[in-house]
Amino acid sequence: MRGNLIVCASLALGLFARASHAQDASVLPSDAAVAASSAPDAAAVSALAPQRTSGTPVLEGLSAEELEALRPIARRGIAMIVRDIDSGVRARITVLVRARAPMATVHQVITRVEDYAQIMDGVQGLEVTSRAANRVAFRFGVSLGVFDVQTTAMLHVLSPRRVNGTLLQSTLGPGGLRWDLYPDGADTLIAYSTWGDPSQGNWFLRTVARLAPSTIAAMQVSYDTVLALSAARRAEQLAGLRIPRRPSDRFIPMGALEAPSAGWVELGRNTVVGAVTMDDRQVMSQSAIALRVAAPPDAVFARLRDVRQYATLWGPVMQRATIVSEQDGVARFRSVVEAPVFRTEGEQDRLVIERDGARAVVWRGVSGDYRNDAQRYDVRSDGAGGSIVVLSGGADANRAGFVANQLLSRDPWMTPGYALAWKMVWLAAAAPRLAAPAIPSAAR
Repeated sequence: MRGNLIVCASLALGLFARASHAQDASVLPSDAAVAASSAPDAAAVSALAPQRTSGTPVLEGLSAEELEALRPIARRGIAMIVRDIDSGVRARITVLVRARAPMATVHQVITRVEDYAQIMDGVQGLEVTSRAANRVAFRFGVSLGVFDVQTTAMLHVLSPRRVNGTLLQSTLGPGGLRWDLYPDGADTLIAYSTWGDPSQGNWFLRTVARLAPSTIAAMQVSYDTVLALSAARRAEQLAGLRIPRRPSDRFIPMGALEAPSAGWVELGRNTVVGAVTMDDRQVMSQSAIALRVAAPPDAVFARLRDVRQYATLWGPVMQRATIVSEQDGVARFRSVVEAPVFRTEGEQDRLVIERDGARAVVWRGVSGDYRNDAQRYDVRSDGAGGSIVVLSGGADANRAGFVANQLLSRDPWMTPGYALAWKMVWLAAAAPRLAAPAIPSAAR
């Protein structure tokens, strides 16, 4: 829907988390130290007047259950968790990826400002302004064409497995970040967590932040994936792997959409959880989002299969969804989706799957903007009277307008972040209506 604006913001937001060289702490921090680690160091920022956000969110690490459920996903792509998706600036996002490199090498990539140009393009005039023990303050600029970004940030190295950071002043608004490193055999799992408040940023970001409650989280998802993958790739190069800086392709054909495995989907009871499947070159093929809907599976499934309800479920952006034909359980419908900066229109076939305990609604693109596209909605019980809905699909490139495509073409790893962000906003928009006691029939 509104992914075009989201991705425009994503390029800028993704660069604030650059770390710089500092001394390692020898032990993991206490809870008190962790809680205090986001506070700016007085000596480092005495000349600054940082922006403030009331009730600064606390970034938490992955629980043991979450890590084990997401580990298989991260080994073959990207895993993601969003906490409090509809809480605006209080939403917290964690992206988990694997680096085929030792933990010490990954830590070096995160904490050495001198190598930032080897991670991502676009950083201009980066300058370390202060160092104090294991803290460092620095500033930099980024020119995106859409707008320029100026940021002053601080990094706090807590241990060989943990790094925190804070945006002190920025065109982007205030924000915080956290890196956690986990061993995975000879490899390293990188968990990158953030929160941000673009409602205090420039006019463009303020506009995006007002579009829907979930758009702030979607912005974070888009840039977090780029930065986490970039750090992992640089660590792999330093570890001796002869691989290019970026894959040559943005995405590959998605293939058949199968029912998602259990494990990671079950985390959707309490969070929004996502997965991206990538090939050996780290090019994406499929992406999926799972979230809870507060209604029983029978009701949710009935609403998702009823084409005549679609314009109600996704109003007002879905202008209409009209059935063209019905035969052998397949309903062909024509829909028009009108968002602020793009429009999609075409025909899709709605198929219903009920076998081997799986229940799903599939949209298979037939013509127009949806040709060769597919989406799958799986509905499962959450074990407590509600449902977990999983939306699976590909890169969603057909839903990116001109501006978004220009930005997506700059870095192949923007595409998986865009796909996750789009699916998250799309599914979150329908969730309250799916959970409503009754939905009035949409006009035929």
